Amino acid sequence: MASSNRADSVTHAQLYARCNEVVQRLACKFVICDEATQDLVHDVFLLARSKISQFHGAAALDTWLYRIALNRFIDDRRRLRALPLEAERIFDPAARDAATAELDVRDALARLASDEQTVLKLRFEEGLDYISIAKATGMRPGTVSSRLHRARVRLGELLGSGYGRS
Repeated sequence: MASSNRADSVTHAQLYARCNEVVQRLACKFVICDEATQDLVHDVFLLARSKISQFHGAAALDTWLYRIALNRFIDDRRRLRALPLEAERIFDPAARDAATAELDVRDALARLASDEQTVLKLRFEEGLDYISIAKATGMRPGTVSSRLHRARVRLGELLGSGYGRS
């Protein structure tokens, strides 16, 4: 099948029906789930629609859309990082309940570099293997492995002894 036929055979409605749930879930992992999340998801599908002619079938449609979504969410995160942050602290988990512990982890994740956040979320929240992460991010599998290791070490440092690290 020629590459232009591959792109032309995928309608916007088909792309949305096939991938909306995955993009929604990914959005909630990269940005705070609120009304703005729907706008970001909408933006992803508009971007995909405008770039469908660039889909040549070298990767799976889902992987191609993942890449568009990741780039859009990372851009949004960069924009938000430029805004002033409120409290710059990580809570003592020993004195907090499970909900607060989750906030601690989210705080710590927000302090990681965006590439570290991306590989952690794709590996542990989406359950992707190293090869799939490499395809989705454009990294080499070895780079994915080293970024995951670096992110785990940094996350452990940020969370400290209250989370199994001393």
